[in-house]
Amino acid sequence: MTSALVAETTPSHCGFSLAEGVAGWEALRTWIASNHQPQVADLQTACNSALASGAGGPCRYDASIQPPTFDSQVRPRTQAGVLPLAIDAGFSGQWFDPARNGEGIQLEVLPDNKALLYFFTYPPAGTPGTQAWLTAVGDVVGNGIEFADVQQPSLDAAGHLTGTHWGRIGLTFSDCNSGAMRWDGPPQWGSLEVPLNRLTRLRDLPCGTTAQTSQSSGAWFDPAHYGSGFVFEQLSGPQIATIWFGFDASRNPVWLTGVLGTVDSPLYLGTLAQGVGPHFGSAYDPSTFHLLAQGNLGVQLQCIAGNAQFTVAAGQPGYLSPSLELSRITFPLGVINCNATQ
Repeated sequence: MTSALVAETTPSHCGFSLAEGVAGWEALRTWIASNHQPQVADLQTACNSALASGAGGPCRYDASIQPPTFDSQVRPRTQAGVLPLAIDAGFSGQWFDPARNGEGIQLEVLPDNKALLYFFTYPPAGTPGTQAWLTAVGDVVGNGIEFADVQQPSLDAAGHLTGTHWGRIGLTFSDCNSGAMRWDGPPQWGSLEVPLNRLTRLRDLPCGTTAQTSQSSGAWFDPAHYGSGFVFEQLSGPQIATIWFGFDASRNPVWLTGVLGTVDSPLYLGTLAQGVGPHFGSAYDPSTFHLLAQGNLGVQLQCIAGNAQFTVAAGQPGYLSPSLELSRITFPLGVINCNATQ
């Protein structure tokens, strides 16, 4: 197969010029007649010949543009006789590319073949802020999850939360602990495919289980601070992996991460730190990543309500309110919806 793209100044759907179309047709005729597979340079040469013969231009076949693989855009079909990988409760957790330490996703597989994604990363070089986070709700399809409408949240001047369509993210999984993520974002963010390894999993929910368990894993927020929130993940030990996401005083995205340990159930305490250093994209440099401790967090979580107390570290900006009253938003697949049973 020969794949070629034309470099358009304004995107279109199949907006080829007459000369480009003639070049493609003649290249196909020559391929059939001589068994010579045309290359992108051959298409551009043929286009220029058609242009010289009076066909309308321009000629824009560009060999420097590498088309994405078909499988990165359309999930491969299951081979005959091979059962597809089931995306179940065991796939919820944190995932990352080991070559991009400091960046990763929080995935919640939800009921009804839905999933919630948070992508915690950094802005491209030359853009404001030191961190970025994206979010999306997607559909489980076969051995992967498609997030067609990834949102880039922001705060307007009045402090109201808004969302802008950022692009798409597709996840595919080869097994319960490994997979790949491809994103297609705005021009300054670009497109890339990276491998994924599991970092954490929800307590008592291994892949393949149909168990139902009671725990605090899920998304939580304080309605008085709309636009920020927590993702909690109860681990196998007496610990909760915690990510807080929100905005700084200049309305730039911020996220903090940490692992809280139980002191006297349901009380958990621990330090939240801010990851800083890298920039988004293919030039991501994990060696620049480092953590800045921002303060200590204590949380108590019960069913659908809880509270959080944050003590800011000396000299740090204090992104969180000192006291938060939390309400639960999500129950990942496999986690008992205690609200529905009361």
